[in-house]
Amino acid sequence: MIAALEKGERIEVRGFGSFDIRHMKARQARNPKTVAAVPVESHASIHFKLGLEMGNRVNNTKYRITDSC
Repeated sequence: MIAALEKGERIEVRGFGSFDIRHMKARQARNPKTVAAVPVESHASIHFKLGLEMGNRVNNTKYRITDSC
């Protein structure tokens, strides 16, 4: 799984969810304690999307598909 993510590939575990890489742009953030601007470099981050079946099991609801994305 790690090797696939390093290559930038998406990993899907049926019924559980999927992992992919999101590339974050460089930006200015703020230190909440001092309110000083802090530069944040661009970086990659792992994103997880919960699968429909697992979400329904966790929420203990019937299987349903919604139009919202």
